[in-house]
Amino acid sequence: MHRRRILVGVVGLLGALIPAGAPAAANDFRSCRDGSGDTAIAACTRAIESGKFSGPDLIVLLHNRAAEYRYKGDRGRAAADVETAMDIEHSLRRPIRWDQPSRGKEPTLPVAPRGIR
Repeated sequence: MHRRRILVGVVGLLGALIPAGAPAAANDFRSCRDGSGDTAIAACTRAIESGKFSGPDLIVLLHNRAAEYRYKGDRGRAAADVETAMDIEHSLRRPIRWDQPSRGKEPTLPVAPRGIR
């Protein structure tokens, strides 16, 4: 009985130390893709800085963040993200074909912010 109390106490303490609702990289990717404004920019930034995305997924994150920056009027940051995305795309062996589905699967395209759709 005493051991059970200690175990429950330790588990409760560990649960309190782990931040509740800490967004996973996949959730940040979705929030970046589907969100708008500062919320989307923050999600894109977390996903980019997580280091869990590369290639086409990283390009999508950068393009989405660039679109949100541009919508807010921050053209300098938007241009920097687009340039980084282009550098990544050029470093890939096979460039991304934004105009054609890949092997029966719809391509993941950057989502434009509210005012540009």
